[in-house]
Amino acid sequence: SYHINESVTSKTKFPLIYGIISIYTTFILEEPIHPVGTPFPGSLYVEEKDGKFYCPVKDANLESPNAVCKMCLAEQLEF
Repeated sequence: SYHINESVTSKTKFPLIYGIISIYTTFILEEPIHPVGTPFPGSLYVEEKDGKFYCPVKDANLESPNAVCKMCLAEQLEF
């Protein structure tokens, strides 16, 4: 019973918390949602060049219902 209630509570609060953190990171800190150096498959990672941020997976996740990529200020990393 405890695990069921914990699971339901976690599932309902996580999107709200993640959204708040994403808004704070993007609009207050003016940084990408994933920090510079965050690794992704293929030995790729979030980069900063000349004050701009680049993400290797942004375009691939724009339509994902759970991703907040549309809010992120990082641009797609060209590779």
